[in-house]
Amino acid sequence: MKKALSLILVMVLLISALPMTVFAAGNPQSAAQTAPLGKGAGDLADTGISYGLWLGSTQVTDANMDDILNDGGKAQFDPLTNTLTLNNPKITGEHNDSTIFCSGFDLTVKGRYTMTAAQASNALTVFDHSLTLDGNFTFLAWSEAVEASHDINVEGGRVVARLVDSAYAQYYAFCSDAGNLIFGDDVKYFEAEITDTGRTSCAISYDTEGTVTVSPKLTLTEPEGGRFKEGACVYNEGSTQKWAKRVVLEDKPVYVVTGNTDWLGNWSPKIDQNVMQKNSQGKYEITIQDVPATPAGKNDAVKVVQYKRDETNWIGVGAKNYNYEFRLSAKGSVTVTYDPESGEISVTGSTVTDPVYTISYITAVGNGEGNWLNGQSWDPDASVNRMTKVKDGIYEIAYKDVPDGWQYQVKFAANGTWDINWGSEDDDTITFGSPLQAGYNGGNIYFDLDEESDVTLRLDLTKMDWKKKTGATYTVTAVPAGSTLTGDLTVTSKSNFFGTKSVSYHGDLPSQVTVEYYCDTDKYLFINGQYGVNYDPKVLQLNKDSNTTSRGKLTVFPITGGSSSLFNFNANNYNAMGNFAQTGGFYLVDEDGDPIPVVRLVFDVVGSGNTEVELDVEVQSCSPEDDPDSYTSYYKKDSSYYNGHNEISDMKNALTKDGAKIYTVFSPEGSPVQALILGDADIDDDVTIFDATAIQRHLAELPVAKFDKYAADADEDGDVTIFDATAIQRYLAQLPTNKNIGKPIV
Repeated sequence: MKKALSLILVMVLLISALPMTVFAAGNPQSAAQTAPLGKGAGDLADTGISYGLWLGSTQVTDANMDDILNDGGKAQFDPLTNTLTLNNPKITGEHNDSTIFCSGFDLTVKGRYTMTAAQASNALTVFDHSLTLDGNFTFLAWSEAVEASHDINVEGGRVVARLVDSAYAQYYAFCSDAGNLIFGDDVKYFEAEITDTGRTSCAISYDTEGTVTVSPKLTLTEPEGGRFKEGACVYNEGSTQKWAKRVVLEDKPVYVVTGNTDWLGNWSPKIDQNVMQKNSQGKYEITIQDVPATPAGKNDAVKVVQYKRDETNWIGVGAKNYNYEFRLSAKGSVTVTYDPESGEISVTGSTVTDPVYTISYITAVGNGEGNWLNGQSWDPDASVNRMTKVKDGIYEIAYKDVPDGWQYQVKFAANGTWDINWGSEDDDTITFGSPLQAGYNGGNIYFDLDEESDVTLRLDLTKMDWKKKTGATYTVTAVPAGSTLTGDLTVTSKSNFFGTKSVSYHGDLPSQVTVEYYCDTDKYLFINGQYGVNYDPKVLQLNKDSNTTSRGKLTVFPITGGSSSLFNFNANNYNAMGNFAQTGGFYLVDEDGDPIPVVRLVFDVVGSGNTEVELDVEVQSCSPEDDPDSYTSYYKKDSSYYNGHNEISDMKNALTKDGAKIYTVFSPEGSPVQALILGDADIDDDVTIFDATAIQRHLAELPVAKFDKYAADADEDGDVTIFDATAIQRYLAQLPTNKNIGKPIV
């Protein structure tokens, strides 16, 4: 915003001064000799250089630039950097109606200077150039306190520009005639004020096409609701927009909101994003529009981050600074409010609801290396470290042969993220074998091992108070490596060809469990097969050493004798995967007629609880024993090999009809567990209408408390579809359907 009258006045005064000092555009000069622009002016050999800079009535020259006012150096000028340094000098007089006047070069003013009374129309004027301020200054004037033709950059310190006498024509306290205003990171306080409330002038003025850049560390505290617009600082009084007579920028704390979602910055706050504004009650708040609904099984979580100069403080709920958690039932606006007096955070909105804490699984997370945490370092969703749910609310996982060492660290994370996690309550050294309080979002749990050990971790949430975030406990047990595990272990083997079987072990657990899969028949040969194996490595581990001979021959496919077969113990789509093939085929019984396992898996027992081993038959080919060249291949329905017919279930039906016995054997035998019932999808030991409902919910991807896909395959076609729900409904209505519904699955 330009001031025509003011500029004309300045130009007239400059012209009147030309007989004593001649200006060449952009260069400070003396009457005797021309100096280069600012930098290098002191390099001239001759004396008598005068610069386009006055303090009161005293012009700066090469002779006085080190002590301009002859007061012991309280005012100095460096022509190499065009910097005027002040140390509260006493300036008397004026030049061109300004206490400090500069023309011909960009000027930087540093140090401190406090005026106690106005001495001229202007306090500081830089004509036709830009001004930089870095220090503590109070400029008082009658008409304009600080004025520059171009940019004004306040780099740091405290700057006050004030007009003090309304009897004079007042314009602007802080004015860039045709430039921009910049307020930097190191500014602690800025104030611009005029006292003439009756005139159409304002505290701050800049080019109407220019910009105002304010460091995010500064807060515009006056006027309330103020903003920089079209050359001035404006605010609204009712429906009327007015120019601000007083503008204050303060180095007050900046509060931003962050959280666990994209709209909250994914716990990566920035000082200029999601900034909260102070409301009329002294609280800070922010309203964010069109926030998406919270995904199923998740909670949204927020914290407030305070930026104060070089400090960053994270603010949460309670003494432990827990996340503030909530849910959104639908898309809508969300208002986050923080009260610095009480320290309370609140989240409101028409779709805001209470959080729901659903624990799908728990992962042990820490500084994994080697056997410790299966080598996974600080990954909250490492599948190999998912703990076994021993019973409702209790989770366990074990690690064998963890080397002696110090500073092992661990925490427990829910659902594959850090949103819900537990650690140490007090960071004290743990006591092995004793339950200790688990801190919600607590610190790392530390322990040392004096010898190679088998380490078992246990998290108990049965007494968790979700409102107070207290009540959880954890236990770390360490025994010398090789010691026997004790507890309860139930292993269920499931296969789309070999069926389902479960066994249980109690007390001292076996070091290994072997699962063998048989197709007992002398009428057929197996030509080839491809298999995928899934299991829980926190309870069972399928190690190469346990599934090969001392000479490295593979023992996974006994019918092959270790030849013509491959096995990958770390497959991509499964925990493990293997295959065999031979043109002449493999016999399924030996010369004495005793069955030979098709697949044998030897698992090392490393944990306890309920666990499953799933053997997926992706491809399997067989031929009549007397005609190996006449073979038929069968496929898993949802595999990439499936040809639209010849499903694995067809092979099973054909072989069993011809007398083959297909079954699974565990070693050690353990205690048998009641078999699954075909059609009992919700595993409550009975086939009811609720099983049909469970299948429908499963297909619609809705939550189902308990669900078994093998029991749900009521029509035994190898896949769970709506036809299975129909088959169950027909069974309950005593209409014709699969005769095996309601019977144990073999």
